[in-house]
Amino acid sequence: MEKKILVVDDENPIRHLFQTALRQKGYDVDSAESAEIALNLIEKNQYHLYLLDLNLPGMSGIDLCRIIKEMQPDA
Repeated sequence: MEKKILVVDDENPIRHLFQTALRQKGYDVDSAESAEIALNLIEKNQYHLYLLDLNLPGMSGIDLCRIIKEMQPDA
C-alpha cells in the first residue's frame, strides 16, 4: 500500500517543495494551506504521516495536531 502524507503549510513554496520531494520518493501527497482545509481532507482520507507548520493562520499547527490525535488516535 502506498503511504499517504498530508503537508500543511500556509506558504505555497514550502508546500510545493515538500510535495515534489516526497512524490519523487514514491509517496502519495496531499497538501493544505490552512488547518481548516487540512481537517476537510482528514475527514475524507487516512494519512500515514502529517507534516504541520506550527504557525498557521487561524488555528495553529499545535491545535491541529491535537484535533488530529482526537480524530485518529493512531496518527
